[in-house]
Amino acid sequence: MSVENKSFVRALLISWAVYPDKTATSIIVENLRSQLPSSKLVIVGEGNKRDSITLEKNNQVDYYVYPRISIRGRGERFLKWIYTHKVIKQIKQIAIENNCNRIIVSFPDDFYLYVGYKVSVKLNIPLYPWFHNTYLENTKGIKRLMAGILQPKILRRSEKVFTISEGLTMFYEKKYPGINFITLQHGFEIQYPTKLDLSIRRGKVKFLYSGSLNMSCEDATVRLLTIILSNSNYEVHVTTGNSIMDFEKFGLVKNNFIYHGFISKEKFRQLQSECDIMLLAHGFSGGRSQIEYDTIFPTRLIPLLYSGKPIIA
Repeated sequence: MSVENKSFVRALLISWAVYPDKTATSIIVENLRSQLPSSKLVIVGEGNKRDSITLEKNNQVDYYVYPRISIRGRGERFLKWIYTHKVIKQIKQIAIENNCNRIIVSFPDDFYLYVGYKVSVKLNIPLYPWFHNTYLENTKGIKRLMAGILQPKILRRSEKVFTISEGLTMFYEKKYPGINFITLQHGFEIQYPTKLDLSIRRGKVKFLYSGSLNMSCEDATVRLLTIILSNSNYEVHVTTGNSIMDFEKFGLVKNNFIYHGFISKEKFRQLQSECDIMLLAHGFSGGRSQIEYDTIFPTRLIPLLYSGKPIIA
């Protein structure tokens, strides 16, 4: 069965992380949505049943699927594979009902990478994976065995393979000659600064740390914040989707550590204007594969560049 061939292009974007998740991927998907009319893009993402009423009221995502299952709060990433057939059937129907003739599936998440691949095959429509990170090259154990089977299938099936950065494109082009890789950078709603502001206000110097604390930047984050927080004349304001406990385990939570949590774009811009110096933590080593550190692009860099403030990287 295939979707009726139309003269127009309407893509179905499948993503694990979508609004209101507090992740870089959800922000990237939301920003892409803001750049394209609804007639061109339909978004389906993973929801949580306890949030279903809230999700249905928001208008930033068109459809949600609910494959989350856990045992005492654990095993969610693996147990949702139980729902593979059900989710493929649901998303296939969504594509048909909306006359979608392209499938875009964002990675990182191998479950939806597989689901998007299968929907593309069943409906015989082009597949466009969008790699935000490496897949096979950054997995271990059983997941690496699965990635070794799935990634070649996906690359052969894809009409084009999008990547989030030139670094990823260059790496994949060299490793997989003959595959059409294209850099699809993530868009931002940018407010240009009226001027570069290098002034330091009276009182404590305020630094702004933003983004996710994970293995891609853990070493750099701990080094930067440890040094800055050791000076009582400095103050670090932190906006992130991580819990404060993620910082506490590194001994970073002190009197001059100001935790804001995950905030809206409007509040983030206001906090930027109130702080003196932006911080960009980008790791060089850690628990991920070396190629991941060589190619990863810090999502938060773009709004920091447009803040009009100096940046310590």
